[in-house]
Amino acid sequence: MSRGELQYLVDHPDLNKLFDDVESAAMDAAVSAPLNDDETRRNLMAEVRAIRSVRRKLRHAVTLAGDTEA
Repeated sequence: MSRGELQYLVDHPDLNKLFDDVESAAMDAAVSAPLNDDETRRNLMAEVRAIRSVRRKLRHAVTLAGDTEA
């Protein structure tokens, strides 16, 4: 993908809202999970980490694409 396309994804308000909403819902569900349900909490926090990882990788890809466009 080009740097412009990657930047478009990073800056897209609908995509950011979707990520925010899914991350927030998973975080809230993890906090509200029963005390004895470690598996649910672990799975929900893995979802939060996955969303954050995708965001981080997109931002990093923009940086890499910018470095190669010289």
